[in-house]
Amino acid sequence: MLVNLLIYSMKLLLPFMTLIGVVLGFCLNLIKDYIQNKPKIRTGINESSGKFNYYKNFVNENGFDVEKIATPDEASFLELKIKIDVYNIGKSDTAIKDLMIDATANNTTMSFQPELKINGETNKDYTFNVKSGSITTLDYT
Repeated sequence: MLVNLLIYSMKLLLPFMTLIGVVLGFCLNLIKDYIQNKPKIRTGINESSGKFNYYKNFVNENGFDVEKIATPDEASFLELKIKIDVYNIGKSDTAIKDLMIDATANNTTMSFQPELKINGETNKDYTFNVKSGSITTLDYT
């Protein structure tokens, strides 16, 4: 009895099986394209050039203002010169619309948007495009 019911219900579904297969394949393809083609951004600091020093101001014995490298505790300002590489390893282009640098010392964090040179050109908008499979170098000096 149960076997006959299963065979009968399969005969009713048979004309719709191709339609169900097409819809299921379309949905799976959409999911695959979303996962495969979304931009994938990685960043890294270019170690060949970079400088990060704390400085303090003081007046020397001759009465001149002098800057000297200091520890984070006694520093009055810092000097930051870095190059950041932005890698787009995804299969589609993407746009970077915001860039913030956080500097932390003594449990105090300071955030700022630097004026960058991107591939040698000054960018004051903080927005730029990264093509698929390419590297963009951000220079903050």
